[in-house]
Amino acid sequence: MTDKASAQGGARSLESEAGLELDPQAAEQRKRRAYRRLHAFEFPLFRFIGMSLIVLVVRLLPSGLDPGWQNLFPAICLGYCIVSWAILLVWERLGRLFLLLDVAIFCLTIYVTGAEQSWFIFVLIIRVADQIPTGPRRTLLFTHVNLAGYLAMLAVAAANGHPIEREAATEKALIVYLSGLYLSFSALQAKSLHDEAAGALRLARGLITDLGRRTHELEIANQTRTRFLANTSHELRTPMNGVLGMLDLTLDTALTDQQRSFLGDARTSAGALLRVLNDILDLGKLEAGRLSLTVGGFDLPALLGELETDYAPRSTDGLTLELRLDPALPRRVQGDSARLSQILSHLLDNAFKFTSAGRIVLSATCEPAPESRVLLRVQVSDTGVGIGPEVIEAMFKPFVLGDDSLTRSQGGSGLGLALCRDLARLMGGRLWAESLPERGSNFTLEVPVELEPATEGAARSLRVLVVEDNEVNQRVCTRMLEKLGHMAQVVSDGPAALALFESETFDLVLMDVQMPGMDGLEVTRRLRAVGNQVPIVVLTAHATDGYREHCLEQGANDYLGKPLRLPQLKRLLNSRSWEDASRALAVDEPERPLQ
Repeated sequence: MTDKASAQGGARSLESEAGLELDPQAAEQRKRRAYRRLHAFEFPLFRFIGMSLIVLVVRLLPSGLDPGWQNLFPAICLGYCIVSWAILLVWERLGRLFLLLDVAIFCLTIYVTGAEQSWFIFVLIIRVADQIPTGPRRTLLFTHVNLAGYLAMLAVAAANGHPIEREAATEKALIVYLSGLYLSFSALQAKSLHDEAAGALRLARGLITDLGRRTHELEIANQTRTRFLANTSHELRTPMNGVLGMLDLTLDTALTDQQRSFLGDARTSAGALLRVLNDILDLGKLEAGRLSLTVGGFDLPALLGELETDYAPRSTDGLTLELRLDPALPRRVQGDSARLSQILSHLLDNAFKFTSAGRIVLSATCEPAPESRVLLRVQVSDTGVGIGPEVIEAMFKPFVLGDDSLTRSQGGSGLGLALCRDLARLMGGRLWAESLPERGSNFTLEVPVELEPATEGAARSLRVLVVEDNEVNQRVCTRMLEKLGHMAQVVSDGPAALALFESETFDLVLMDVQMPGMDGLEVTRRLRAVGNQVPIVVLTAHATDGYREHCLEQGANDYLGKPLRLPQLKRLLNSRSWEDASRALAVDEPERPLQ
């Protein structure tokens, strides 16, 4: 019933925009209101105005009226108008009857202005013309009523001793009748057009109803897709968090060269899998127009250095990776570091994919821009196979790959460059390529970033509570925190975390969102409800747009997406942005003990 009501609501919205009425009962009520307004108000008003004009014109005629009609005729006309209006206000159904009685008043007007010599027969023709919208039958009816009334008026005039000129009387009678027949034929044509319009209207109503239903179905499908993406994101990113985290930690232990090589290859493959996963999820958000940015402060040279570190293992004896940073490059900037890293990772992947020898250069420069900004220009250039001019623009479209002979051997999803260009535009910048076959390629990214003043202060060891139900992710978070010089304590569910806060304090909480029983956001709300303003950073694999803002609205200080990376966690802990937000919350509301 809910779906049916929603579909009907969508149809009503569409009918309102199109100016159509789809509900039969509502259409009938509207028809009744229109009938009453027409016969009880509009027609009587027009009748009063028309009769007043007739009386005025008749009184101004050079021949004037017969003395016996000087006062009687105006009284009859105006009295008829007043009495008919009063009756119609009570019984509007008599409206059609008074339309016929009008003919008698019109014939009286013709009688007092000269009978067969009067040219007031035009009022009879006007009455027939008024009936055209009602159809040919009523038009033809009034044609014959007018003729009968005119002939009756001539008979009365003759009976009262008025000499009738047969030629003039016949001429005017033919004018009245033939004019009526012509107007009846016009009414027939109008009815034909009306029937065609009514058929089109019924078709339009059917189409609007169907469109409303289909729109509702699309809305349900979109909601289903959003839920599917959220669930899929969580189910895929959670195990990927464990895989990548453990590989990162293992690579930092004592290993043989062979072991390090194997694990390095595994780490590279897992990273590539994660990037494909991110591309697919981002594509869904792009299609829905829901891809947004998460702006925050980050260390720009450190981000570029991490990219160099991540891709350095892919260098060989004949292929080198170089990082060239402009000395004027700012250290701390405001922007979406994750999206910037995503774009550059795609460009570096392509560079390594299509370059077998020579060098790949990741360079960054900047230019001053208005309002405390700089225009960041990052280039990824290579000495690879290059791209033909006719292929460059096509490669920035979704699902389009380069030359078939290359893509069959190198692979690719055809999503990377399209996503990169859309992300660059979303960041207020642009991405373009310059390339020649066999001479390499140069991809340039330009985005504006805001400058952020560098913060000073010595780093200190933090006591961090990890609230996570997955054992693998517990070990990943603990090892990463310990590696960064911080102390970690782990609990597996929300109630245990709340109980722990009754006796202990922490500098920071890493809170998993999706846990059985009480989820991480509920734990956050309960802590905030009792005034506990401990900084909380939520960990979640949800990739849907707006979820970060939802977490912050529930009381979280910051947000980290899974899979958790060591550089990502290090940047968060060093930035201390969550600490500043926590101070602001503490000023608003003092901490109270847990109940």
